[in-house]
Amino acid sequence: MAEAILPATSAPAQKGGRGLFAVIAWRNLWRNPRRTWLTAGGIAFGIAIVVFIMSFQAGVYDAMIDLASRFGSGHVQVQHPGYFDDPRIRNTMPGGTELTRRLAALPEVAAAAPRAEAFALVSATGESGEERSFGAQVIGVEPALEAGVSSFAKSLVAGDYLATADDVAVGAGVARNLNLAVGDEVVVLGTGREGSVAALALNVGGIFETGIPNVDRAIVMMQLAVMQDGFDLGGDVHRVVLRATSIPAAPALAAAVREELAGAGLATLEWPELMPDMEQSVRLDTLMGDVMFGVLLILVTFTIVNALVMTVFERTREFGMLLAIGMRPAGVMAMLQLEALAMWALGAAIGVGVVLAPVLYLQAFGFSLDGVAVELADSMNFPLPERLYAALDARALSLSPAVLGVATLAAAFFASLRLRSMRPVDALREDE
Repeated sequence: MAEAILPATSAPAQKGGRGLFAVIAWRNLWRNPRRTWLTAGGIAFGIAIVVFIMSFQAGVYDAMIDLASRFGSGHVQVQHPGYFDDPRIRNTMPGGTELTRRLAALPEVAAAAPRAEAFALVSATGESGEERSFGAQVIGVEPALEAGVSSFAKSLVAGDYLATADDVAVGAGVARNLNLAVGDEVVVLGTGREGSVAALALNVGGIFETGIPNVDRAIVMMQLAVMQDGFDLGGDVHRVVLRATSIPAAPALAAAVREELAGAGLATLEWPELMPDMEQSVRLDTLMGDVMFGVLLILVTFTIVNALVMTVFERTREFGMLLAIGMRPAGVMAMLQLEALAMWALGAAIGVGVVLAPVLYLQAFGFSLDGVAVELADSMNFPLPERLYAALDARALSLSPAVLGVATLAAAFFASLRLRSMRPVDALREDE
């Protein structure tokens, strides 16, 4: 005799056919609890692994992007509309100080700083009397505001960061090329906005080393007012650099800035436009990670298919009895779909529940890299944060459960196709 599958009481029947099907489907799962736990465990394992790795991956991306943005770009910039494609000194924005103050007042802005920029020839005379010259990008900043959007001041290896109007801060590569030390005099020779000659004699007040060769060998910084004076900029600037509270908050910051500056004729750029190499690297790494996650989820799906196919074969006599008493094949298939859905829900709940605690801990406290950060930074020619955090987002939390949910239902449908051609008489003769 086939094992009874109807509930002992009629209470569920009062809830309608759908409620009855749901109760029957749930009870059927526990007719073979070992298989149910193994299948649900496979689903839970796949979800937990993918959620954990994706959350950690997102945290690493945020840290890398944020760190890179502290050596030039910021999260969002406001510029003259032609400056990004044609960075000429004449493509300026008027009233840089007032514009910066206006944007800093937005609630989405964590810090804001103005910058003026120009390409110039930097010269110095060595102890032997030999004069050396080197091309560099000269950046005028307000030191107090700049500290909020960049890490140049924290990267000093000698001296102070623009302590006086006569000081410049130079990258370590510039200092090596010109054989400079703190206190040496340098001459900055460039072209002013209207074509006049800009010539400034200043002292090396500090030397910074970011760990990014392209930055260390190309940047010379001075106070904004000094540069505006020397390059005939008046009160104009080339960029206003903005920082959001976090990388995920940058799009909201950009939207708020665009709304604030609507009709002003200025360009608002986000970090993917400002750092296209970083954005492409993140995209490529994300794609490779998704391929790896896809392979893992496919393996879990095969486990689910195997379990459900075995379920259909072992319950042939039961299904034959249901068909013999008038239940349609589509109804039996729907019941199997409900069983698969319940098994997925059990596995998803276990997987998410298991992984939430470690992910939330790493999101709040992270873990220290200690000396590993320095060794990796040297090998990659890129600085790394001393502490890494996880970043649990909607994509990490929903992707693997959704994929496995669809895969489980598809597996149940595939396994139940046998029911469409099943003859009740033949099925009832099968041995259990």
